[in-house]
Amino acid sequence: MPISGYSGWLFAGLAGLAGLALAAFYRNREPPLEDQEDESMQEYESVQVPPWSSRKKLDFFCNASDVLIQLPIYEANQIERNSYNVLVRGNWRLHLTPGIKNYLFPTTAVINNRRISNQTQPDYDENYLFPITREPGYNATSVMSLLQAIRNNGIREDYDQLPPDIKTEFGNYPAGYLRYWTSKFPDLLMHVYNVMIVHRADPRMRRFYREM
Repeated sequence: MPISGYSGWLFAGLAGLAGLALAAFYRNREPPLEDQEDESMQEYESVQVPPWSSRKKLDFFCNASDVLIQLPIYEANQIERNSYNVLVRGNWRLHLTPGIKNYLFPTTAVINNRRISNQTQPDYDENYLFPITREPGYNATSVMSLLQAIRNNGIREDYDQLPPDIKTEFGNYPAGYLRYWTSKFPDLLMHVYNVMIVHRADPRMRRFYREM
């Protein structure tokens, strides 16, 4: 309902006084909010990953994956915060080299009642018009799934069993293998380190946070 007449003037006057009071409050108050945010951010950013060897960084990723997969889902999902940036535009599959992509995300097509896999025919066009069935595997939009991929191929025994062409694409073990992932996802190590800090009492995590 529109406000008019004396009531309108009264309302406008009260609104004006309220506005002046509010402006004075914000003008004279201390500004702790920004300071607190800055301090919190500085404290967060002060946690830096130590200069570990490639072997230790790879062990960290593998152990973090093992811990996360055993957590309740609401705790494990903390690793997915800021996943769009960590995964570089939200999808880690997009950044893999062709051989690794086909190896980790195998697809099959039904052509003339025959199933043809992109692992046996790496030049197969995934956009071909025939029906395609994606086998169960990794979730390309999940940080936890990326860690699982790193872990599943990053244990020495598993790496040694990879096809020769895949090992060549990954690089030598462990430095080349680790560099394959960290060069494509430069924020991953720091992100995982900061999320897993709350699990530093876990025996699998303890040696990575011993300095704290």
